[in-house]
Amino acid sequence: MVGDKVKRRCSNASCERPDQSPRFHLIDGVAKSGGQDWSSLAGKILCHTCYARYKRRGAFERAYNKPLAESAKKCTFQGCKQPELGPKFYQIDPSSKAGGR
Repeated sequence: MVGDKVKRRCSNASCERPDQSPRFHLIDGVAKSGGQDWSSLAGKILCHTCYARYKRRGAFERAYNKPLAESAKKCTFQGCKQPELGPKFYQIDPSSKAGGR
């Protein structure tokens, strides 16, 4: 983990919150944590979320639960009276058979 003297910012360019982590990890490139090859990240600082994601998957991209784009945050139900005011929106896959579709 990174001490207080080091700049606390995630080096991952696709990090959603690069300076808002409770813990940061300095990658030495020698570790084999999670069975991953960390050599390409030697000397980089990762927030705990990016560290855990890379440790689990060997990649930084989210595999699931990706946040919706702002343009997609709109209810498409024809009877909805306030389509843009919902607290949470779900995108339903057109090929889904859930709910008897």
